[in-house]
Amino acid sequence: MPKPEKPDYSFILPLFLTFILIQAAGMYIGNKQIQAMQEIGEEPIEGAEMGAFLFLEILVVTGIILVIIKYIRKYLKAIIMIPMAVWTMFFFWYMFDGIIPDPHGLILAGLISLAIITLAVIKKDMLSRNILITTGICWAGAILGSMLGFYPILLFEILLTIYDYIAVFKTKHMVTMAKEIVTQQIPATMVIPTKNHVYYLGGGDLVMPLLINVSVLRDFGLTASLFTLIGACIGMVGIFVYMAGKEKNPLPALPPIVVSSLFALMIYLILLNIGIL
Repeated sequence: MPKPEKPDYSFILPLFLTFILIQAAGMYIGNKQIQAMQEIGEEPIEGAEMGAFLFLEILVVTGIILVIIKYIRKYLKAIIMIPMAVWTMFFFWYMFDGIIPDPHGLILAGLISLAIITLAVIKKDMLSRNILITTGICWAGAILGSMLGFYPILLFEILLTIYDYIAVFKTKHMVTMAKEIVTQQIPATMVIPTKNHVYYLGGGDLVMPLLINVSVLRDFGLTASLFTLIGACIGMVGIFVYMAGKEKNPLPALPPIVVSSLFALMIYLILLNIGIL
């Protein structure tokens, strides 16, 4: 009788460091955008209905992707990679802001984005795909998090967390999408290889905590956002530690990440109200 596979936790540290780096870079961009909005007196979009609207958009986009997978799957890679390349360009442009003047900064950002997507398409390089997804997510999450108020994002996160659970365990269409993304090597998931297994962290699992962190940074301050960041890290590492010791069945990472983030924010608010912080 074969011995059970020994859990491999070697990926936890690089996963943790990469997750922290993504969140920190996104919060840096988000803070710059928040300051720019404050300078011109622009307020974030409030109203819970915006969170519901974003959730409906996700449902529509998911439906479109499923139709593409069923009927014109060969175009899926291009459809996803084009916006990712644009987001990556904007990421580097934001990072160069104040260091390299425009238009040189924008041109350099475009060239870097082009080089990364070329490697991802032609060389099918795993590192380039990881860079493409993480940089694109940083920019998209930071900008959206800075534009929306905390409560629209809160509703959006709650709805998406419930949906993530249903889509993985009930309808299982998220599993279908994930398999197609992995098969075509599309940069929509961060790839974490180990000696015995390859783990995947979806783009939504990266962008959703960033939305919370950026909105909390604006509405509650840096200390509160550090609490939510720590909470997100605990949820993310926790689900992957659990997966490492179990059968390699798909699990939704978003619920523990979001719940841990919000629980950490609740702890911050309690400590603040009783005068500890």
